[in-house]
Amino acid sequence: MGSAQAYPTVPAKVRVRTHCDRAPMADVESRTSGMTAFRTIKSLFGLTASGTVLAGLVALAAAAVLVLFVIPGGLGILTIEFERLKRWLRRACACLVRKNPPLKQRSL
Repeated sequence: MGSAQAYPTVPAKVRVRTHCDRAPMADVESRTSGMTAFRTIKSLFGLTASGTVLAGLVALAAAAVLVLFVIPGGLGILTIEFERLKRWLRRACACLVRKNPPLKQRSL
C-alpha cells in the first residue's frame, strides 16, 4: 500500500453550466420557438385526450338515458306477443278438441 493517496481528489470549485454556456445568444431564439412548438403539440395532445374522455362520458350518459326507454318498450312488445300467443294457443286447442272428442272415462 505504498501510496498515500488512495482516493482521487475532488476539485475545490466545480463549475456549474448555465443556459448561456450551452448555446450562444443567436441560437436561443430558435430553441425557444422549438419549445413553443413542443408546448403547442403537448397541449393539443392533452386537449385531444380530454375531448375523447368527455365524448365517452357523454356517450355513456346518453346510453343510460336511452335504456330507460328501450327496456320498458321491449318488455311491452313481449307482453303483446305473449298475449297473442296465448290467444292463438287457446283457439288451436279448442279446434283440436272439437275435431277429436275426448275418450270416455271409465268409472271405477
